[in-house]
Amino acid sequence: MDNRDIEKKIQSAFSKTVPNVLDSVLQQCSEQGGSVITMAENNKKTRKIYTIAAIAAVFAIFISGSLIALNHSADNKVATTVFLDVNPSVEMLLNRKDRVLDVKALNADGEKIMGDMNLKKTDLDVAVNALIGSMLKNGYLSDIANSILISVDNDDPQKATQLQQRLVDSINDLIGGESFHGSILSQNLVHDDAIAKLADTYDISLSKAQLISDMVEKNPLLTAEELSQLSINEINILRDSGQVSSDKLNVTGNPSTNGYIGEQKAWSTAVKDAANKAESEELKNAIEKLTTVGKIGMDIENGKMVYEIEFTVSGLEYEYEIDAVTGDVVSWDREKQDNSSNTVSGGAQNGSANQQNGNSSANSTDSAQVQPTQGNASNSGSQSVNYIGEQKAKEIALNHAGIAAEKASKLEIELDRENGTVNYDVSFEANGYEYDYEIDAVSGAVLHADKERDETYRVDNTAVNTPAAQPTQGNASSGSSQSTGYIGEQKAKEIALNHAGIAAEKASKLE
Repeated sequence: MDNRDIEKKIQSAFSKTVPNVLDSVLQQCSEQGGSVITMAENNKKTRKIYTIAAIAAVFAIFISGSLIALNHSADNKVATTVFLDVNPSVEMLLNRKDRVLDVKALNADGEKIMGDMNLKKTDLDVAVNALIGSMLKNGYLSDIANSILISVDNDDPQKATQLQQRLVDSINDLIGGESFHGSILSQNLVHDDAIAKLADTYDISLSKAQLISDMVEKNPLLTAEELSQLSINEINILRDSGQVSSDKLNVTGNPSTNGYIGEQKAWSTAVKDAANKAESEELKNAIEKLTTVGKIGMDIENGKMVYEIEFTVSGLEYEYEIDAVTGDVVSWDREKQDNSSNTVSGGAQNGSANQQNGNSSANSTDSAQVQPTQGNASNSGSQSVNYIGEQKAKEIALNHAGIAAEKASKLEIELDRENGTVNYDVSFEANGYEYDYEIDAVSGAVLHADKERDETYRVDNTAVNTPAAQPTQGNASSGSSQSTGYIGEQKAKEIALNHAGIAAEKASKLE
């Protein structure tokens, strides 16, 4: 097809778009007595005009269609991703005009608050109002759990920050009523492969994974595995109690602790338990007179929120973990205070410390002195000192723990000489707990006591049988005729880093 053929097709198309009214006009002129002057037609010139007009019309239509297509494409392209995390987690995809393209539930609770709502093509504020309203209705946001995490992902940090503040203000208006005041955590998301891996490992949102990664980086005592099991309100409580600070996080309001027993109740539980375990009336009275606590704060233990309590009395340091929901004693520890004075914490006064063999042992308010009974003689100059013996040390430890001998398993005892002192180290297991004691070998005083949950213990009072790891690599151990391989240092590093949620390149001083 040559240029002339193309021109003919364009002219034909153009002529069809213009109505042919020439015959009608001539007839009307004749009927009204007018005359018609016929002019010679310049076919070449007319054809050229038709051609130019047709091309211009087609070009205008093309430009207009292209602009419409471009605008339509831009309006359907994801420009911003917004995450809302409480325990329900949802993800909102927005276009450049902050219109909602899609809303995705990221867990079962998220599906519950979504219900049968269709929020596509709605304004962002409308969608947020609907989601927060559903969280309030279903009890995910209340005076018991009032924290929500907002995370914004946009290539323009300034745009992300502005949108973050807009969402904070909007949600504050929704949950800042008379019934309770909310606490909002907000952050801009960063693209990080380690965070994406963390989210995939624990099946959580990228938003929550970034928050957890930041907390673990600031406080290595926390683990990603434990934090992933917590709600945003529980994580916010840990942050508020001073466990960790973050320069990436903006926070308004205070997290609710109304779902827990409270610091006063936890403190009373710890003091009562310590008094019940006292070996003498003097120590019991000293503990019961305590009026102030040395330290109390929230922490996490095996995925549960606990109150950590520390106090000192009669030269003894006590540490307790109290379940924040049930009020049960999760673990406790007691040991002699370094360079202990005669002042009792909380105002009660303590008597002078007893001295034996030049070393300070438990004082008279700690426990009744046990007379030497049996055991090996230890020569201190010309004077021999009798130890109470392993059997007596076992009885003291079991009695202190309130455990009958027949209910204790894996009971071990060892005589330990260190820094001029001689103690019996006693350990055993009972009722799902592991106990460790240090008993003064001469006086029988309990110098240190520790009780922790046995993670291998099941409710049916049987131990969990953990399958032995198969040999993989490393040095062989010749404990028997069959060699057992170790997993190797590299594998051990990978396991530790993955558990902590830390990328290998971000870890330092790895030993």
